[in-house]
Formats: sequence, structure tokens, C-alpha cells
Amino acid sequence: MAPAPPASSNLREERMSREDKVRLIADNLFHPEVERRLAAIRSVGGSRDPWLCRLLLYKTADAERAVAKEAEAALRERGADLTALYLAEMHSPHVDVRAAAVRLLGQVAELEHLPQLCRRLFDYHVSVRDAARTALRRVVERNRRTADDPAARRLVARALALFGDLCGSLDMGARHLALDLMLQFGRFFPDQFWDIYLRLDERRRKLLHLELLRHKTVESTALIYRGMCHSHPEIAAAMARLIFNNMDQEDFNVHLEVAAGLPAEEQRRVAELYREHQILPKLLRIAGWLRQNARLMLIRLLGYLEAMQFRDFFVDCLNLTDRETRLAILRIGEQYPLEIPREKLLQLLREGDSELTVGVCAYLEARGTFEMVRDVTPFFSSDEERVRRAALAAVFRISRDYLLDRYDRLKPSARADLARFLLKMNERFAEELVARLDAMEEDERLRNVEIVTLIADEPRVRRVLEALLAHPDEKVRATATAALANLVGDDKLAVLRPLLSDPDSRVRANAIQELPDDAADAEIRALLAESARSEHNRERANAISKLLAMGAREHESDLLEMLESPDPWVRASGLWALSRSRAPDLLSHARAGLSDPSPAVRRMALLALGVHAPVDEVRGFTHYLADGDASVRRAARDVLRDRLKIDYEVAP
Repeated sequence: MAPAPPASSNLREERMSREDKVRLIADNLFHPEVERRLAAIRSVGGSRDPWLCRLLLYKTADAERAVAKEAEAALRERGADLTALYLAEMHSPHVDVRAAAVRLLGQVAELEHLPQLCRRLFDYHVSVRDAARTALRRVVERNRRTADDPAARRLVARALALFGDLCGSLDMGARHLALDLMLQFGRFFPDQFWDIYLRLDERRRKLLHLELLRHKTVESTALIYRGMCHSHPEIAAAMARLIFNNMDQEDFNVHLEVAAGLPAEEQRRVAELYREHQILPKLLRIAGWLRQNARLMLIRLLGYLEAMQFRDFFVDCLNLTDRETRLAILRIGEQYPLEIPREKLLQLLREGDSELTVGVCAYLEARGTFEMVRDVTPFFSSDEERVRRAALAAVFRISRDYLLDRYDRLKPSARADLARFLLKMNERFAEELVARLDAMEEDERLRNVEIVTLIADEPRVRRVLEALLAHPDEKVRATATAALANLVGDDKLAVLRPLLSDPDSRVRANAIQELPDDAADAEIRALLAESARSEHNRERANAISKLLAMGAREHESDLLEMLESPDPWVRASGLWALSRSRAPDLLSHARAGLSDPSPAVRRMALLALGVHAPVDEVRGFTHYLADGDASVRRAARDVLRDRLKIDYEVAP
């Protein structure tokens, strides 16, 4: 049977006053017939009339469940406009109205309303308490992601303080809810969470610890780890104890996954704490049973420590079929001093997996030794470009470091061959060698320049050497000068001429030495004549020998002055110039030098006579094989070998 129409349905609504409409709806809201009550709820529509909304809230306590649900649904559609009504009716004497007001407030409330909702946790009726728990969870869930809002952060701090107080409640339900809500906020507002933590008494802290352990989720474990890495020692110590006292009962995979989400500095701290509390041995024993991402995190944590102490573990992991684990170990080896046996590396290369091949080459680029070069060079012809690039990078780095580290022990021919090999692999090899000369020690700086001179005949390298002619280090300029002078051919004078006026005597001396003997124009003769009076022995000797070679016999007097100098080093330089010049009238000074008290003079006297003296005179030099100075003995041996073709052994 169709329900009877409302008593006043024959009236036209547009002629009804507001009071009449409200009275009509109110009468029907409390009509004995269910359909009339439901129709009245629907007729309210979107009205915000305070009295009608209050009546709708009362109908949430209707004995007919369908009516109560319809009334609550109608109120829910009005959103936050009725917040004040819900706050007022949370104190209603009717249980169902109180519960509905709490539920509806939970849909629209902000953090500032948490205190009113928390009071309902202690309502005498269970339905109101349940509604309050649900409402609180909804409010926290809706507002927990507002970390960038300063106003919200202040409200969160007050909410955390409120929940912190509730943690000590005797009501178990309220206590557990407060603990849970604290943790929810703590995941998104860790700084404020730990501030409140420090204010809790010992009993509340223990309850919070139990709640943290009870969840066993990534989120709660992450909060513990953030606490363990906290700058406040009290927080860090408490959370460290919490982890290590309960880790046997926890999921190791969860712990390692949480650690993976921490910043690098906090991961390092976790690694140190794992070692300090003897957790690492447990993890190493079960590494094979860990999930892949957890095992990768364990490997990374071990890398933060002294990697070599876990070498056996890393080597064993290379036997696993898990590619990502093996690649992770190779990356650890790149970053930290981890020595992986050659046999293991060869095993990985033989598998034919391009990812592993690239990983091995990257490891070798960082740690490889020269013995591995022949194992990697076959990959220069790989079909995959990235494999070729990785192999080239590894061989280049290994070969470059081998040349730099063993430069003094390599034969000159081996140095040159290796330098050309490196230039072939990297056309910027020379530029890279001299890119940071100013930051190097002198020995290292000169070694790098000397390596560049080994390949100076390459046009690109020649430009590098020409740039070094302006280097502030005189020895660098001198070395570059000597190298260029051997290369420039027809342009030799153009290169050497400006160097004859270089401010450094070593550069000038090298330039003079490399001048062709027929470079006798007036400008060069004038520069050489000036250098022949230099206070620097080598420059002076080079200039005199070059002038004499050009036929300027008038400079024999300059040479004589050097040979008769009271300074033994000047006399030695003069004898060197004599060895390079044709001045037979001055050989008597060389013979006199054989008995000079200075070993440098005796040595140069032997060299000069070795060039100009007759063979019969040279035979008498065997006496000097027993000279008291080793350099003199070696000079005598060299002269006898060159002139008489007899090799003598001398004492070192």
C-alpha cells in the first residue's frame, strides 16, 4: 500500500513560510511511519538550517536503522559547515547521538579538535569510545602529510603532547590508540616525535617501545632506525638497545630494507652499530637466505666498514647466481680497498654476461693490476660498445698507473712504447698528464713532462709542449725546450730564438745546446756572447762551446777563464765545454784536472781527454778505475770502453 501523502501536500511550497516548512519537516521526521520519516529526511535537501540539521542529528538515534543511516548520510554531505553542531552534541545525553556526532566530526575535524575527540575515549558507553577511536584515526590520517605547513607543525606538536599524556592512561584501549597515533605522526614528523619522546617518563617510554616492536612493519622499524641515528645520545642509545635486544625475533629483511632508505651518513652509522653490537656475524650467517634487496643492503653496509675484513664473505657471494649481488660486490671493490682474486674476476669474464663484464672492467679501472691487461684486451673487439668502452677504460687506467708508478724502473724503450700505447687509446693523454702540474710535487711534475717528451713527435703532443714553454716552473720549461729542439727541423731557430732570452738559465742553456752549429746570425751571436759571461755555469759552458763550434775562436779566452777559475764547479763546467770544442791548446788544463782534489773536475777531465787525447794516453786511464770517487771510476770505465772497446768492472 502506498504511503499516505503528507498532510499539507496540497499546499503550494512557494506560499509556505520558512517556519511552516520547518514545522512540516519536523512533524514528518518524527512521524510514526518509517517512509514518512525517510521522505522528510530527503526533503531537507541541502538545507543548512541549524534547527533542521540538529533534528537530523537526533534522527541518527532513530530506532529504525535505515532512518538513522539516512540521517547520518544527509549530514555527512554538508561537510565542515556543521563542525560546531557536532562539537556541541558530543555531550548529548543520548548515546547514539553522541556516537553519531563523534563519527561525523571525525570526517571534518582538524588537528585542533583532537582534545575534544580524545575526551570521548573515556565515554561510559563503548559505541562512543569506538566512534572516538575511528574519528581520531581519520583526523590523524588526513593531517599527517602537512609537514611543510608551520601552523600544522605546531598543531602536530600539541597533538603529540596530548597523545604522550594518554600513553600513561589506565584505559588500555585509549593507551594503545594514543601509542599508535603517536607512531603515525612520528613517521611524518620525526623531529617533533623525538622531542616528545624525551619528555616521556620511563613507564611511558617502555610502553612506546613495546608498541614500536609490536607493529613489525617497515614504517615502525624505520622510525626506530631514525631514532638510532639521532643526534641526541639518549634517543640513539635507547633505540639501539631496542633493536639489538629484539633483533633475533625480528625480520632481518625488514631491518635491511629500512636501512636502505636512510641517507648515506646514517647508513654508515648503522653499519658501525651493527659491528659494535655483534649483529654482523648473525647477518653474514644468513646472507644466503636474505631477499635480494636486503642482501644488497648488507653488502653496502659492509662496504662502509673496512671491506678487506669481509673479503672471504664477498668472494663467497661472487659464487652466487644472483647477478645484482655480484655487481654490488664489484662496486664495493671500486669504492673501497677490496682485493678480489684474479681467478674470480676471470670466472666472471668467462660467463659472457655483458653486465658482469662491464662490472669487472669498472672494478679493474679502480683496482686492477698490470697482469690483468692481457685478460681484458680481448674485449676491445666486443660487439657491444659499452663493453668496448669499459675494457678500454680499464686497460688505459692500469697502463697509465703502471707507467707513472714504475717510470724509473722501466727501460727507455718500454717507457716510450707504453706512452704511445696510451696515446693511441686516449688522444688527450698528454693534456691530462700536464693538466694539474701546479698541484704536483716537483718530482712528479717533471716525470709527467718527461713522459710527454717521449711522444713529442705527435702533432697534438707538440702543441702541449709548446704551451709548457710558458710554464712558471723553470725545469718544466727546460725539459720542454730540449724536447722541442729535437723536433722542429726547419723551424728550429724560430722556436729556440725566444728561448735564448728566457729568464731561467736552464731554459737558456737547453736552447743554446740545441742550436744548430750554423745558426750564426748576428742576433744569435750577440745572445751567445752575453751568455758566455753568465754567472750560471751550464749556460756559460754551453754558450762558449757553441761559439767555438761556430768558429768564434776569440772566445777561447772565455773558456780559459773557466778552466783557471778557483771554483771547482766552474772548472768542471769549463772541462765539459772543452770536451765539446776543438781547442787543443787548452788540453793541458784537462791533464792538470786529472789530479784535481774535486771529483767533479777529475770526472770532466777524463771525459774531455777521452774525446781529444791520443789512444796511447787514454790507455793510462786504467789508474782511475781505482779512484776514491765512484763517479770518477765510472767515467774512466766509460772512456776506456768507448776508446779502447774494453769493458772494465768497477767498484760501485
